[in-house]
Amino acid sequence: MSRYDLWNLFLCAVLLLTGLAISSLAAWQVSTNDQRLWQLQSVTNAERLSAELRFRILANREPLIAIASLYSGSDDVTQSELVAAHELILETTDNQIAHSVAFVTNQNGDYLAEQANGELALLPTRASSPLDTQLRAAVDAARMMPGAVVIHAPIRKDGDSYLPMVLTASNGDTGGVLMLLLDFSRLLSIVMSDVLNGHTTVNIYHPLTPGVNHANLPPLSTEAENRHTVRVPVGLDIWQLEWLFDADQAPDIDISQAYLVLFGGILISMLLSLVFYTLLQQRAVVNQQISQRTEELRQTQHQLLQKEKMAALGQLVSGVTQGLDRPINQIRETVTELEQRLAGDSKTGSALTALDQNVRRAIVILNGFQRIASDQSTEQRRSFNLLEAIEELAETLGPGLQTNKLKLQLDVPGNIILDSYPGALYQVLSALIGNALVHAYPPGHKAEGILSLSAELQRQSVSLRFADDGVGIPAEMHNRIFEPFFTTQAAAGSGLGLHIAYTRVVDLLGGSICLIPSETGSCFEIILPLSAPMRADGH
Repeated sequence: MSRYDLWNLFLCAVLLLTGLAISSLAAWQVSTNDQRLWQLQSVTNAERLSAELRFRILANREPLIAIASLYSGSDDVTQSELVAAHELILETTDNQIAHSVAFVTNQNGDYLAEQANGELALLPTRASSPLDTQLRAAVDAARMMPGAVVIHAPIRKDGDSYLPMVLTASNGDTGGVLMLLLDFSRLLSIVMSDVLNGHTTVNIYHPLTPGVNHANLPPLSTEAENRHTVRVPVGLDIWQLEWLFDADQAPDIDISQAYLVLFGGILISMLLSLVFYTLLQQRAVVNQQISQRTEELRQTQHQLLQKEKMAALGQLVSGVTQGLDRPINQIRETVTELEQRLAGDSKTGSALTALDQNVRRAIVILNGFQRIASDQSTEQRRSFNLLEAIEELAETLGPGLQTNKLKLQLDVPGNIILDSYPGALYQVLSALIGNALVHAYPPGHKAEGILSLSAELQRQSVSLRFADDGVGIPAEMHNRIFEPFFTTQAAAGSGLGLHIAYTRVVDLLGGSICLIPSETGSCFEIILPLSAPMRADGH
């Protein structure tokens, strides 16, 4: 065999190995992409099924609420009436999930199901029966939160899980707790019916029973290749759902293309390598161009932001100038008039009064300008109780409110704790109250005005509503009330109160403030995060 033939064989072997390498790389890439796609689909299914489970749990509160309406609308509900109502609910709702109900009372420390209906294991099937000890914690939880539907931790019995839902109620003169016991295992099997194929399972944990898995689903046949934890808010608790997925359900990798590339020929392998290299080069060029464009856009955005800041500063300076121009001119005119009439003229007293009023207005405007430009580094951040802070403010403003025939009504829960800036909150609420004092009630009003301040705790924020029953704000002014120096009564204020409130809420407290529709007077809504955002200086 000649050297030429050996060289050809060598080239063929090299090209064949190249084709094999490209095929192996392509097969590996396909397998990796399929694996990633399967993982994303698994996570998506976990989130979807977790949301569906939460929805079904919350939807099953309706039978309990319906039965509670029976007790609230009747003087004395009998066992037969409870049975009839429960059976009617089961027939009309076509509910696939079994549940039992009972009216539970405390008889000298013992819990007794005075009325009951249903066939689930934990609740009595007849009236005047002792309550299972595992259900006592749910009854105690309901008594601690009267009027609220409490979804307690699931309870396991004989390999199944049951979910108690409780609500305080009264039967005539007897106070007690209505309990609905839900077949949680059946509910979970319905939700998981599409994925109960040996490749997917879930472990469900409740914060009150962290070591107990309430799912009771078949385990995976092999080790899980993907895990995903979902925390689902159910009632007042956060349930933890740990999803496990077996990669056996991933689609089979098609290696026919790899064999085609491997045995397709040396020229095709070389061409694919060249195309792949060219695509990589083009991708690098495109990424470089994208980076350049992104940097250009960032610089343009920064320039626009600076222009907006300068424009806002110009408007602020212009407003201050316009606000000071008239008082200063009037001061000059008054001084001129005093000079002309100083020699015992009777109108000198009124001129002096006008001078004093204009000087006071100039001072108000200057003080407002100083507050807007004040250094925020002096703000003190700390944790504080919202109700206590508002009560302190109400006590401080009390004499002024009484003088103006106004009454401040508070409806603020005592369990709201903020990690924020109480000084800024004082400024915001003082500005709203001061705005109501000046604009909401006409001078000399005889009837007592009512100011109300309420708060409602949300998931990660608190909603404050301040309202008055005064004359209200005209609709054409709603879009301008937070502008600096905007006021409907030039002689009554500087027009900075609501603007200062807006800047403190948005820039420092990290929340929002808006004017919401109200049948009488005006109503402002403030949304504040429970923990204010960190400032640029790290505070």
